[in-house]
Amino acid sequence: MATPDLKRAFRGVDPTQVDEVFRSLAQQISSLEQSIDERNRTIERDLAAANEELLRATKIGAKIDAETLALEERLDKARRNLDDISGFLYTVRILANGFDLGDLSVARSRVASDRANNTASVAELIED
Repeated sequence: MATPDLKRAFRGVDPTQVDEVFRSLAQQISSLEQSIDERNRTIERDLAAANEELLRATKIGAKIDAETLALEERLDKARRNLDDISGFLYTVRILANGFDLGDLSVARSRVASDRANNTASVAELIED
């Protein structure tokens, strides 16, 4: 910075003292600028760390959302399956109303016998 030429007079302040005050002020300004720079660097580091943490939290939140959605879909499927099973059981109960379980045992025996006969018949057909 250029220093203006000032005439010296016998009145006023001592130029040496003025120079000393200016040097002191310049040092204070420099010290304050360094302090501000250091605080700005600290703020930038803290902000970067906060942004990284926010990014991690966002990823975790997205993962939780996806897993929650998948669980909700599985729960809905399980509810539909339960409804289907309940309907099937209701139908079986209606059809079985008054049905003698002894007759069911006879029907099972007949089915097993028919299967055995059919298997034997198929084996005879293959041999011929």
